[in-house]
Amino acid sequence: MRNHPCKVLSLVLVLLFAGMPLALAQEGDEISDIKAEIERLKETYESEIARLEERIQNLEAREAGTAASAEQPAAARPAAAGGVGTSPGRAMTTGNAFNPAIGVVFNGRFSAFRQGPEMYPVPGFPLFGEAGPGAEGFALDETELNLSGNVNDLFYASTTIAFDASDEGTGVELEEAYIQTLKLPSGLALKAGRFFAALGYLNENHSHTDNFTTRPLPYQVFLGGDNYNDDGIQLSVVLPTTTYIQLGGGYFRGGDFPAGGAQHDGRGALTAFARVGGDIGFSGSYRVGLSYLNADAGGQTFGPEGGAFPDLLTFTGNTELLIADFKFQWSPHGNIQNRYVILQGEYFHRSQDGFYDGIAYRGRDSGFYVEGVYKFTRGWRAGYRFAQLNPENNIPALLLGTQLDAMGHTPRNHSFIVDWARNEFSLVRLQFSHDQSQFFNDNRIFIQFIM
Repeated sequence: MRNHPCKVLSLVLVLLFAGMPLALAQEGDEISDIKAEIERLKETYESEIARLEERIQNLEAREAGTAASAEQPAAARPAAAGGVGTSPGRAMTTGNAFNPAIGVVFNGRFSAFRQGPEMYPVPGFPLFGEAGPGAEGFALDETELNLSGNVNDLFYASTTIAFDASDEGTGVELEEAYIQTLKLPSGLALKAGRFFAALGYLNENHSHTDNFTTRPLPYQVFLGGDNYNDDGIQLSVVLPTTTYIQLGGGYFRGGDFPAGGAQHDGRGALTAFARVGGDIGFSGSYRVGLSYLNADAGGQTFGPEGGAFPDLLTFTGNTELLIADFKFQWSPHGNIQNRYVILQGEYFHRSQDGFYDGIAYRGRDSGFYVEGVYKFTRGWRAGYRFAQLNPENNIPALLLGTQLDAMGHTPRNHSFIVDWARNEFSLVRLQFSHDQSQFFNDNRIFIQFIM
C-alpha cells in the first residue's frame, strides 16, 4: 500500500510532538537536579573555603606573633556572649597603631531566689570573695571598659577597668592591665602585668563570655566565685606540630585567692599548664588541658562579700590546685552561624596544708562540672550544666561544726539556660538553677542581658 507523503509527514509530526512533553519533562527534571547539586556543592565549598580562610588568618596572626592562642582550634577558643569566638571588645588588634580599640560591656540581670542569698553556706567549703549567687532583684553586674591595641610591632597591650555598682555605691577596679609580646621566636609569647592566669578553661575568660549566668560550683569554692587574677608574668610556647600543643607557666605575686598576702616577698604563687587540641574532620574540634596552681596564703580570713553570717575561719598555709579541662565543639562543616553543639567540663582537685585558726589541717577535696549547649537555630541556644563538690570528711575534731564540716552532705547544682543573641554584641538569657549545694534546696531564676 502506497502512503501519501503528507500522511507520512503528519504522522511523524504527531509522534514528535506527542513525545516532546515527556522529553522536556525529563530534561527539566535533570536540569533541576543538576542545579540542586550545584547549590549543594556551592554550600559545601563555601563553608570549606570559609574554614580554610579562617585557618590562614590564624596562621598569619601566629606568624605575626599577635597571640599564642590565635591558632587554636575552635574548641580551644573562648565563647563569646551569645556565640563562639572572642568576646566583644577583647580581640587583639593589628590596626589602630595610634588609637586603641575601645570596648564597653554592659552586664545586667534580674534574680529571684527561694532562699535569701545572704544565707549561703556550702558545707565543707569556706567561701571567699565573690562566691555565692549574688543579690536578688534588679542588679547591675560589672560594667567593663576595655582599651587594647598594638603598641608597636613588638608589643600588644590591654587594660580593662571594671565598674561595680551596688547599694553602697559604685566601685572602680583595675581588673586587667598587661602587655604581651608579638614577635618572640619559636612560638614563644610573654605576658606581664595583671591578668587572668592560664588556669583551667574558664579562668582566662571574663564571666560575661560564659555559657551560663553564674560560674559553676568549683569556681565558687576553689577560686572565690570569679577568676584567679594576679600580678605576675607568664611564658608560653606553641610547639611547631600539626596538632595544636601549648605549654606554659607563670610566676605571680600571690595576692588573689586562693593565694593571699603576697607571701615570699611578692612571689607567692606559680602556675603551669599544657593544652592539646585540633580539628576532627570538617565539623568538629577539641581541646584538652591540664593546669596547676601552687599558692601560699598568710592569715586569709574567709567569708563571702555581702554575707550576713561570714565564716570567720582564717587560713595560713599552702594550696595546690590541679585542674583537668576539656571542650568539644561540633557544627556542620565548621559553620557556627545556624547550628552547633558544645560539650565542656573541668575537674578540680585541691590539697591544703596549713592551719585554720591555728589548728593544723591537711585536707583533700575536689569538684567538677559538665555542661552542654546546643544552638538549634540562628540566634537561639539551650543548655544544661551539672556541678558537684566532694568535701574532705576527715577533719580535725577541733574544726567540727565549722564551715569545713560537711556533715556528710554532697553539694550539687543543676542549671538550665535558654538564650537569644541578635548578634555577637548582644545577648538575653534565662537561667533556672536547682541548687543543692546547701543543706536545704533552693530554686533560682536569672534573667541576664549583656550588651
